[in-house]
Amino acid sequence: MAHYLLLDPSTFDPQSLTTPAIEQQQQRDADSIATIDNPAIPAIVAEQLRLQPCVQGSVLWQESLEWADSLPEDYRPCISGWLDADLSTQALAMALNANMVQPIPNGRRALIRLYDPRVLQHLHVLLGEEQLAALISPVTRWTYSDWNHDLRTIEIKEPRRQVNLTEDQWASIKRFDATSHVVSVWRDMRAESERKVPHDASVKADRQVANALNYGLETQMDVTAYALCGLEYREDFDRIPEVQRMLQQCGQGTPFMYFIDTIQNDFLM
Repeated sequence: MAHYLLLDPSTFDPQSLTTPAIEQQQQRDADSIATIDNPAIPAIVAEQLRLQPCVQGSVLWQESLEWADSLPEDYRPCISGWLDADLSTQALAMALNANMVQPIPNGRRALIRLYDPRVLQHLHVLLGEEQLAALISPVTRWTYSDWNHDLRTIEIKEPRRQVNLTEDQWASIKRFDATSHVVSVWRDMRAESERKVPHDASVKADRQVANALNYGLETQMDVTAYALCGLEYREDFDRIPEVQRMLQQCGQGTPFMYFIDTIQNDFLM
């Protein structure tokens, strides 16, 4: 079993490798480093996903743990995770490249950002064991840094080949950027009182984001404020009759933020 580190230098490159340096290293030893070329990922070699052997206890392994612990929040997603697979570096890179593009119900194909640890954590909770196994196979073990900066591991007992996601799961993946913003704000709010968000934070947040969109909320500020009311105070706060009347007005164009003080002070505090 081989052990690897997967990085996303397009977010931040803790190694500061240039394209010539990567190409020279590949010429010396093709399996010492592999880059993943995907249409949705920058074409510059230095910014493509980077897969490297990373044995526990090695210099790279120690450095990567330090990066995961010390990088500023905006740079942390550059560490996609530590992977185990019974494949060479180049073969695993090809397999990951193929896994990231999946067919969706409308017949088209979509990119799933497996290399983003925030997306991976969402999938870890959202998908069933067999679905997850099919999505990341031939990886048998994938460790990533979660929303709270704790290390979590996905272990695959039996590999699967066919990925079958439901329409609801695809809809959740499509909403992820909005959901990710909500979880980020929620995490920062809780950090002020030294509380952590739960492991399934993104799935909980996604439910609230879906509700907000169904009520006709459009701006990021309105969707985030709505979701936080449900996450921090009361999950079904939208069932309060007075709140329902306010939400009807939101559907007609009134910003949700217009009602936020009333909702929080009169019904949630």
